[in-house]
Amino acid sequence: MVRHLIILQSIVVWNLPVYKILQHTLSMIGITIVVVVIGLALYKTVSDKKTLPTVTYKQKLYYWSFAVMGAVFVTVCKLIFTSSGNIIGILVVAPITGFCLGILLTSLFWNTKRNRTREAVDG
Repeated sequence: MVRHLIILQSIVVWNLPVYKILQHTLSMIGITIVVVVIGLALYKTVSDKKTLPTVTYKQKLYYWSFAVMGAVFVTVCKLIFTSSGNIIGILVVAPITGFCLGILLTSLFWNTKRNRTREAVDG
């Protein structure tokens, strides 16, 4: 797409093309938004628990194993199904994406499981 839009390739500042400046600026804006949202959520959270929940070694092992499996799965799928020749880029970005996806899905699974268990005990 950048090859078709000449204006994005033009040099603007510090010998950088417009598309690089846009890419990095939007990445920084996105990271800032994520940090602000997390900060506000933490600030608004009222802690009514005096102790942290106990997490066993086995639970931690399962959690991080699923996160690593997510990274491996996404990387393998990306390598198999991509038509891009940018293998180094894929080997850098895909594991990070897969690891984050693994953490997200594992956390959602654990929260759902914990809430169902809590409802069964309370109900």
